[in-house]
Amino acid sequence: MTRNPSRAFSRLNADCRTGLAAGLTLLAGSFTIGCSARHVARLQTSASVTAPRPAVLHTGRLLIDLRAHTADRQCMLSDGRRELCYARIHQALGSALRRRLWPSFPEVRLKEKSDDLRPSDYLLLVELSLGTRAPGPDGPGWSAHGRARWRLVRAGMPIAGAALESESPAVFPYGASLGVGASEVVDAIALELANGLGAIPETAPGREPPLPAVKSAVDEPERPSSPAAKPTAPSSAQNQSSDDASFFSMASR
Repeated sequence: MTRNPSRAFSRLNADCRTGLAAGLTLLAGSFTIGCSARHVARLQTSASVTAPRPAVLHTGRLLIDLRAHTADRQCMLSDGRRELCYARIHQALGSALRRRLWPSFPEVRLKEKSDDLRPSDYLLLVELSLGTRAPGPDGPGWSAHGRARWRLVRAGMPIAGAALESESPAVFPYGASLGVGASEVVDAIALELANGLGAIPETAPGREPPLPAVKSAVDEPERPSSPAAKPTAPSSAQNQSSDDASFFSMASR
C-alpha cells in the first residue's frame, strides 16, 4: 500500500495536464478517463442486532463528535491499482454508535456545531481510519481494516478512552464491495466501544423522587363450573370472571 499518496497524486495530475494540453481529442479523452477513474466503497448501516453487555445507566446525554476527528470520505492507493475511497463513514459510524449506546444514556446523537454542552453532558470523541489489506495468509481476497481511538469527556475532564482495531474476512474483490467489509468493521468497533462505555460508573447519579409501590399478582381466568352443578344467578365475581375470560380469549387470537 502506498504510504505517501500525495506524491502519487502530484505525478498523476501532472500527467493529466500534459495529456490535456496535447490538443488531440482522443488522447485528451483517454487521459481524462484515467485521471477520474476510482473505486467508491460506500458504507452501509449494518443489519447486525448483537446487543452490548448490560450497561450502567448514566444521567447525562451523550454527544458524539466525529467531524473534528474522522473524515467522512477516506481514499487510498494500492500498488498497481486504482484509487479506492470509502464514503459515508459518518452515517455508518454514527448509526452504529447510536444503536449500541442508547440503553446506557437518556439521549445519544451526533454533535452539531451549534450544540452548547451542558455541565452534565458526556462528549465522545471518536477517531476512525479505514484501510485495505491485500490477499495473504488470512484469505484469498481483500479485507477492510479499521483503527479507532475514543475518549469520553465530561465537564472538560477526560474520563476514559481506548484504542480499538478490527479487520473483516479476507473474501472481497478489490473495489466497491470492500464497503461491505468496512461496514462490518465499523459495527464491530461500535459494539466494543459501547461495551467499554457501558462499564464506566456514573459519577453524578440523579436524584429522582421514588415512584409508588406496585403490587403484582397472577391473573388467570376462573375455570367454568361443571355441567352438573345447579345453575345459580350470576354474581358480580362471576361477571368479572366472564370478562376476564373474554379478555384472555381476545388476547390469544
